[in-house]
Amino acid sequence: MLVNKGERFSSCVPSCRIASGQKRSCEFGMGMKSAACWFSPQWSVRTSALGEAVEKTVVFDISKIVRDEIEELDVAVQPARSNAHFTEIVLTNLHHMPAGRTLGKIKEHLRDIYRIFIREGNLVLRLNGEDLIHEEPEVLEAPSWRDATGPAIRWRKELQFDFGNGLIARGFAAIRKVASTSRAGFALFRRKRLIQGSGDEGYRPEFIFGKPNSFIYQRIFGELHLEGFEVSHTKDGFQWDENEEPFLQILKENLSEATLPLLQQAREYRCRQDERIFKEEQSRPRKHINFNS
Repeated sequence: MLVNKGERFSSCVPSCRIASGQKRSCEFGMGMKSAACWFSPQWSVRTSALGEAVEKTVVFDISKIVRDEIEELDVAVQPARSNAHFTEIVLTNLHHMPAGRTLGKIKEHLRDIYRIFIREGNLVLRLNGEDLIHEEPEVLEAPSWRDATGPAIRWRKELQFDFGNGLIARGFAAIRKVASTSRAGFALFRRKRLIQGSGDEGYRPEFIFGKPNSFIYQRIFGELHLEGFEVSHTKDGFQWDENEEPFLQILKENLSEATLPLLQQAREYRCRQDERIFKEEQSRPRKHINFNS
């Protein structure tokens, strides 16, 4: 195995920088490295590009990098098949091995975050040999609350609205067939990657959804793809600036349109399971904090 002393680390793994005009998911050049450092003090990357007859390996020892103030890492290069393209990341000496409920939460968030790539067949995501696939909630098909004996309606609608300055939202909204206090809410995407609303952290602003014990909070869900919005460098939230309020106003108007009034149906329609979930939520003990103690 050859070690190229003069080859810069950036030739194997890009340094942290924002690419001008970037339209891909890889934007800030630091996501994988930040995540790896969070889990492990020592890790390595082995990679080979399609059509390139070599594979490269770089080893990260965080303590050594900090102690010796290293700014460049050696890249080990060895021959490889030109049609073998891959990237392998190996973490060693983990700070903490995920297990139990934590592992379940990791699976849940991964399914949600990469659901579009999985759905389109562009990604196979496995954890401990298990394929992670996002399960789509069933959409309510029921008469309008105004006419309980009327025809069944599928309570799902496509959304698309433009509120200027290159800011666009498109996607869908629907009512869950089975209410859920943890799995309702919107999933917000950018460039097909979920940014906000994974797992039990659905995007449910009170302006639209009301309180957690409301039927709207438990039943409305959907996916919205946002264009023109910036995100945090950790890609776990949008930088709304002054744009969230008009976004929510337009979204609420769309959800209340007379042609298919999702908010009104979610609030007024009742089924036995809704009543059971609502009663369970009401009877759940609340924690009280005494600020005077």
